[in-house]
Amino acid sequence: MFLAPPSLRNMFLTGWILAVFSMTALAEDKPLFEDKFSRKLAEGWTWVDEVPGSWQASDSGLELKVLPVGEGLWGGGRKHPNLLLRDPGKPGDYAVEVQIKSQPTSQFEHAGLILFADGDNYVMLNKEMFEKPEVTLIMEKGAKPVRVSKPYEHEAICLRLTVAGKKAMAQYRHYDTDEWQTLGEYELPVAGPYKIGVQAGQPPKDADHRALFTQFRILPATAVAVATGQPTKAGPELKKRPIRTDIALAVQARQAADRAIPYIEKDGTAWIKDRKCLSCHYAGYMLWSFHDARERGFNIDQAKFAEWTKWSLSQDKNHGAEGAAQSLLARDRSDAREDTVKLIAALGEFIISKQEKDGLWKPGGQLPSQKRPLSETTQVSTMLCLLGLATIDQPNEKTTLSRDKAVAWIKNTPPNGKDPAVSGEWYTMRLLVEKKFGVPKAVEALRDQILAAQQSDGGWGWLWADKSDAFGTGLALYALAEGGVPSSHPAIEKAWKFLIETQTDDGSWIVHGTKTGTKDKPHPMSSFWGSTWALMGLSKSLPDAAIKAASAAQ
Repeated sequence: MFLAPPSLRNMFLTGWILAVFSMTALAEDKPLFEDKFSRKLAEGWTWVDEVPGSWQASDSGLELKVLPVGEGLWGGGRKHPNLLLRDPGKPGDYAVEVQIKSQPTSQFEHAGLILFADGDNYVMLNKEMFEKPEVTLIMEKGAKPVRVSKPYEHEAICLRLTVAGKKAMAQYRHYDTDEWQTLGEYELPVAGPYKIGVQAGQPPKDADHRALFTQFRILPATAVAVATGQPTKAGPELKKRPIRTDIALAVQARQAADRAIPYIEKDGTAWIKDRKCLSCHYAGYMLWSFHDARERGFNIDQAKFAEWTKWSLSQDKNHGAEGAAQSLLARDRSDAREDTVKLIAALGEFIISKQEKDGLWKPGGQLPSQKRPLSETTQVSTMLCLLGLATIDQPNEKTTLSRDKAVAWIKNTPPNGKDPAVSGEWYTMRLLVEKKFGVPKAVEALRDQILAAQQSDGGWGWLWADKSDAFGTGLALYALAEGGVPSSHPAIEKAWKFLIETQTDDGSWIVHGTKTGTKDKPHPMSSFWGSTWALMGLSKSLPDAAIKAASAAQ
C-alpha cells in the first residue's frame, strides 16, 4: 500500500574549476535520451492509467492535470492516474532529470519523478505540499514506505534521481545553473526492472491544478558524477592575457568588449530558447549590456536586438519585478510604436503592483540568498525597479507616486542598519539613483567611495572585501563613467588592464557565485552576469575615439 506522500587564482590550480564549468557540458552534451515535451511526446513513452483530456504537450512543455488519487496511490486497488513511463534504455547506472513548475496548495499535492517497478515497489522524488511546500524522496518496498524531505519555497524546481548499483540518490536545485543539493539516498526496493517517468496527483477538492514538465533527460551516471563536484585532475593555471605596448590601451579595452559580445549572445539567447523566461536575469543583463554597447557604437545586430527586446517586453510577468525593470532599461527608447507603448505601460503597472506600501520592492527568486545582508539586497532590488520606472518618459500619476515613495524609502533607510553597504552593486545603483533623483554632491561622494575601494590589481570585487572580479569591476567602471570620471583617469585605465588580463579565450570572465552556497567557487550564472557588466563598464567608460575606431571597423 502506498503512503500518502507526506583565493580565485588558487581555485584555478584545482580541478574544481573544471568540475564547475564542465558541469553543463559533461551532463548535457551527450544525454542518453532527451525530451523537452514540445508539442508532442517522443517515441517510447507509455501511459499507465491515462485519463484522456487531462494532459497536453505544447510549446511550453508537458502539462499534467493534478488528479485525485484517494488516500493511497495504489492502496485499496487504486492506481495513480496518468503515470507517464519509459524504459531507461541502458543497463547499469544512469540518472534521470526533469524541470517542473507547480504550485501545490493542499496536503500531499505533488508532482515529480518516479522509478517504478510495481505499485508496492518504487522510488519517487516530488515537489509536494505538507504543512508547507517541500521536496520529498519516498521509497516503498513491499508496500512499506519511508521518506525524507526538506522545505522548498520556489515554483520551479529541477529534480534528479541517480541509480548507481543498488541505490537511488535524490538531488534538486532551483535553476539549472545552480549547484545540485542532495536530499537523500535509499536502497532500491527490488532488483527491477524499472520504468522511469513523471507523475502528478492529489489536488485540492474540485480544483483544476496543473504541473508543467520540461527538459526530461536520461544521462550516463559517469557524467553526473563529475557534474556533482567530484574532483577531476587539476587543470592548467589561467594565464593572464598580456597587455600590448604597440596598441593603445583604450583600443585593447575596446577589443575586450568586442570579444565579450559573441559569448553573451550565445549564452543569453540559449537561455531564452531553452527557458523561455526572464529568470536569473540572463536575458535582462544581455539586453541591457547590448543596449548600452549599441548606443556607444558597437556592432550589435539591430534586427536581433529588436526581436529580443520585443520578446522581453512581451513576457509573462511572473518572473519578478527586477526582470521587468531590466526590460525597461534595455529597450530602444526611440521605439514609439503603439504596441510597444502598450507593452511598456503594462510592465510599469506590473512593477508598481509589486511595490510594498512603504515604497520598497522585495527581492525575488533566489536573490534573498545572496552573500550579503538581505537589507542590502532589498535596497538593490528597489533601486533597480525605480530606475526601470524612471525610463518612462511621460509617467502618469500612479507611476510618479510610486517613484516618489521609492526615492523616499531609499533615502531614509540605511542599507544595513548602522553598517555601510558591502557590495559594489549597491554603490553603482545608488549612484545612478542619486544622479537621476538626487543632488550632484551625493553623486560625487559615491564616486569617491568607489574610487577609494579599487584594489591594487585595478579591479573591484562584487563584494568589496572579496578579490577583484569582472562583476565588481564592470559595475565600478559603469558608475565612475556615469559619475563623470574621464576615460584618461588612472583608475579607469587600471580597471581596463584588469579586465583585459583576466578575460578568457571565449570572451567571458570567471566569477565566483553571488549566493552563500556558491561564494567559494566559480559559477556559470555569476560569470555571465559579470561578463555583461564588464561589457557595460567597458562600453560606458571608453573614449569616443575608441568608439569611433570600432564604428569605422564595422
